[in-house]
Amino acid sequence: MIALNEEAEIGRSVVEIRAALGALARAGKLAYPLMFVGPLIDRATIGTTKEPGESSFVLNDDTGVILFREALVSKVYKAALDLADEFGFAEGSEEAVRVAQNAVNLLVIHELEHIHQNFPDFAHVQEVKAGMPVYGLPILDVAADTVAAWACANVECQRLDTNEEQDLLRQFVNMLILAYVIGALVFEVRGRAEKMQRALGLVTAAVLIQAKIDNLLDQRFIFHEWTPLSPLLAMNLAATPVFNVLVIDKVPGLLLKSNSLNAQQSVIDLWDSVGTSPVSRTLELTALALRTAGAIKTYAANEDVPEASQASHRIPSAKSDGFGRPE
Repeated sequence: MIALNEEAEIGRSVVEIRAALGALARAGKLAYPLMFVGPLIDRATIGTTKEPGESSFVLNDDTGVILFREALVSKVYKAALDLADEFGFAEGSEEAVRVAQNAVNLLVIHELEHIHQNFPDFAHVQEVKAGMPVYGLPILDVAADTVAAWACANVECQRLDTNEEQDLLRQFVNMLILAYVIGALVFEVRGRAEKMQRALGLVTAAVLIQAKIDNLLDQRFIFHEWTPLSPLLAMNLAATPVFNVLVIDKVPGLLLKSNSLNAQQSVIDLWDSVGTSPVSRTLELTALALRTAGAIKTYAANEDVPEASQASHRIPSAKSDGFGRPE
C-alpha cells in the first residue's frame, strides 16, 4: 500500500464533504438529517494529530479545532482497502482507493455527529456507561453510523452526478457495510456483546435496504415504522436464540413481527461471524436469517428470479450500482 498522508486525506475528505453538501443545499436537496454537517465543518478547523489516545479525535471547544488521530485514520483506510481486496478490486485501482476514501468520509461525519449529539469528548464515555449501562454507547454509535452513512451516500451521488433514489439507496447500502467494517473490524468487537449488536444492526439494515431495492422486502413481517434511515440495534444472539433487532427511531419497536428461528445453527454462525473476515460471510448469514424470518421474500423453483437477486456481493466502483446484494 502506498504510504498514506493522513493529514492530506482528512483535508480531502472535509473539502469533498463540504462541497457536495453545499451543492445539495443550493439545489434545495439537503434534507434532514444532513443539515448539521455543513455548519459544523464551517465552524471548525479540522486536521490531524500524531498524539496517541483512546478517542478518535481531540476537540478544543475554545478554538473550534478538531484533530483526528492519524493512527486511526490509517487503520480505517487500510481496513477499507482490505474490504476492496476481498471483493476483487485490484490493489491501487481507482475503485479500491475510492472505497478507502469513502471510509474516511464516514469516519469524519460519524465523529461530527457525536459532537452534534452533545457527546464530543471521550471523558463522557464513563458518564454514558454509568447512566445507561450496556446500551447507551451502542445506541449513540449506531445512530451516528446511520446518519454518517446517509450523508456519505449523498456525497457519493453528488460526486457521480446522479439524483436517482435507487442510486442513493445503493450507495447507502455500500456505506452501511463500510460503517460495519469500521465499527466491527477497526475497533475489534469480538467478545463485546454490546458492540457486536451495534455492528450486526448495521449489516441488518444494509441487507434489508438491498432487499427493498431488489423488491424482495416483505413489509408484512417487519415493524411498520421502520424506514431505511432508522438506526437498528441487533439482539445479543449469544444470550437469546431469537434473531431480532430494535428500531431506534421516533417510534421504537421490534423489527421482526414474529421469529421462531430458535437455536438454528445459522443464527449461531451469524453471531460468531460478527467482527471476522470475510465480511461477505456475515452478509450472507444475515440475509439467510432475514429470509427465514420472512422479512425477505423467496422464490419458488418455477418462478423467474430477478437477476439482481442472483448477483454476488461486490464493492462498488465509481460507476457501479452497489454491492450489498444478499443471496
